[in-house]
Amino acid sequence: RYEKKIMSLCERYNLPYKYVGDGRLLIGSKNPDFVNTNGKKILIEAYYSRLHIPDYEQERGDFFMKHGYKTIFVNENDLDGKGWQQTCLKKIIKEEHAELKEMIGKWMIIQNIILKG
Repeated sequence: RYEKKIMSLCERYNLPYKYVGDGRLLIGSKNPDFVNTNGKKILIEAYYSRLHIPDYEQERGDFFMKHGYKTIFVNENDLDGKGWQQTCLKKIIKEEHAELKEMIGKWMIIQNIILKG
Protein backbone atom coordinates (compact mmCIF):
# COMPACT_ATOMS: atom_id res chain seq x y z
CA ARG A 1 0.00 0.00 0.00
CA TYR A 2 2.69 2.51 0.95
CA GLU A 3 4.81 1.60 -2.06
CA LYS A 4 1.84 2.37 -4.32
CA LYS A 5 1.49 5.82 -2.76
CA ILE A 6 5.17 6.56 -3.40
CA MET A 7 4.84 5.24 -6.97
CA SER A 8 1.89 7.55 -7.64
CA LEU A 9 3.79 10.49 -6.12
CA CYS A 10 6.81 9.80 -8.34
CA GLU A 11 4.62 9.55 -11.42
CA ARG A 12 2.56 12.65 -10.61
CA TYR A 13 5.57 14.89 -9.91
CA ASN A 14 7.95 13.20 -12.36
CA LEU A 15 10.40 12.26 -9.58
CA PRO A 16 13.45 10.27 -10.71
CA TYR A 17 12.69 7.08 -8.79
CA LYS A 18 11.50 3.66 -9.87
CA TYR A 19 10.06 0.81 -7.86
CA VAL A 20 12.48 -2.08 -7.41
CA GLY A 21 10.97 -3.63 -4.28
CA ASP A 22 9.90 -6.68 -6.24
CA GLY A 23 13.43 -8.09 -5.95
CA ARG A 24 14.86 -6.82 -9.23
CA LEU A 25 17.60 -4.89 -7.41
CA LEU A 26 19.72 -6.26 -4.60
CA ILE A 27 22.28 -4.10 -2.85
CA GLY A 28 24.42 -6.49 -0.91
CA SER A 29 21.77 -8.87 0.38
CA LYS A 30 18.95 -6.33 0.71
CA ASN A 31 16.21 -5.17 -1.63
CA PRO A 32 15.26 -1.47 -1.40
CA ASP A 33 11.82 -0.22 -2.42
CA PHE A 34 12.86 2.56 -4.82
CA VAL A 35 16.08 3.64 -6.53
CA ASN A 36 17.02 6.98 -8.07
CA THR A 37 17.12 6.86 -11.88
CA ASN A 38 19.25 10.00 -12.43
CA GLY A 39 22.50 8.36 -11.42
CA LYS A 40 22.41 9.52 -7.80
CA LYS A 41 22.89 6.81 -5.23
CA ILE A 42 19.69 7.53 -3.32
CA LEU A 43 17.06 5.02 -2.22
CA ILE A 44 13.57 5.35 -0.80
CA GLU A 45 12.30 2.87 1.77
CA ALA A 46 8.57 2.87 2.59
CA TYR A 47 7.67 0.84 5.65
CA TYR A 48 5.22 0.28 8.46
CA SER A 49 7.14 1.05 11.65
CA ARG A 50 5.19 -1.30 13.91
CA LEU A 51 6.29 -4.28 11.83
CA HIS A 52 10.01 -3.54 12.06
CA ILE A 53 12.66 -3.50 14.76
CA PRO A 54 13.10 -0.20 16.67
CA ASP A 55 16.43 0.64 14.98
CA TYR A 56 15.21 -0.29 11.48
CA GLU A 57 16.09 3.04 9.86
CA GLN A 58 19.53 3.19 11.48
CA GLU A 59 20.48 -0.40 10.65
CA ARG A 60 19.12 -0.39 7.11
CA GLY A 61 20.48 3.10 6.40
CA ASP A 62 23.93 2.08 7.65
CA PHE A 63 23.83 -1.07 5.51
CA PHE A 64 23.00 0.85 2.32
CA MET A 65 25.52 3.59 3.22
CA LYS A 66 28.27 0.94 3.28
CA HIS A 67 27.36 0.34 -0.36
CA GLY A 68 27.43 4.07 -1.15
CA TYR A 69 23.69 4.81 -0.99
CA LYS A 70 21.80 7.43 0.97
CA THR A 71 18.35 6.31 2.08
CA ILE A 72 15.15 8.31 2.49
CA PHE A 73 12.78 6.63 4.92
CA VAL A 74 9.03 7.15 4.88
CA ASN A 75 6.62 5.35 7.18
CA GLU A 76 2.94 5.45 8.09
CA ASN A 77 3.42 8.75 9.94
CA ASP A 78 4.58 10.32 6.68
CA LEU A 79 2.15 8.54 4.38
CA ASP A 80 -1.16 8.63 6.24
CA GLY A 81 -3.48 11.56 6.68
CA LYS A 82 -3.74 14.98 5.16
CA GLY A 83 -0.59 16.50 3.77
CA TRP A 84 1.20 13.19 3.15
CA GLN A 85 2.25 14.25 -0.35
CA GLN A 86 3.92 17.44 0.90
CA THR A 87 5.65 15.56 3.72
CA CYS A 88 7.10 12.99 1.33
CA LEU A 89 8.06 15.56 -1.29
CA LYS A 90 9.96 17.59 1.33
CA LYS A 91 11.95 14.52 2.40
CA ILE A 92 12.79 13.56 -1.18
CA ILE A 93 13.67 17.07 -2.34
CA LYS A 94 15.79 17.70 0.76
CA GLU A 95 17.92 14.64 -0.02
CA GLU A 96 18.03 15.38 -3.75
CA HIS A 97 19.53 18.80 -3.07
CA ALA A 98 21.80 17.88 -0.16
CA GLU A 99 24.78 17.43 -2.47
CA LEU A 100 24.18 20.83 -4.06
CA LYS A 101 24.06 22.52 -0.64
CA GLU A 102 27.32 20.82 0.33
CA MET A 103 29.02 22.00 -2.88
CA ILE A 104 27.79 25.57 -2.37
CA GLY A 105 29.08 25.51 1.23
CA LYS A 106 32.53 24.37 0.09
CA TRP A 107 32.57 26.98 -2.66
CA MET A 108 31.73 29.72 -0.15
CA ILE A 109 34.60 28.62 2.13
CA ILE A 110 37.03 28.66 -0.80
CA GLN A 111 35.70 32.07 -1.88
CA ASN A 112 36.30 33.46 1.63
CA ILE A 113 39.85 32.08 1.69
CA ILE A 114 40.60 33.66 -1.69
CA LEU A 115 39.15 37.03 -0.68
CA LYS A 116 41.09 37.10 2.60
CA GLY A 117 44.33 35.76 1.11
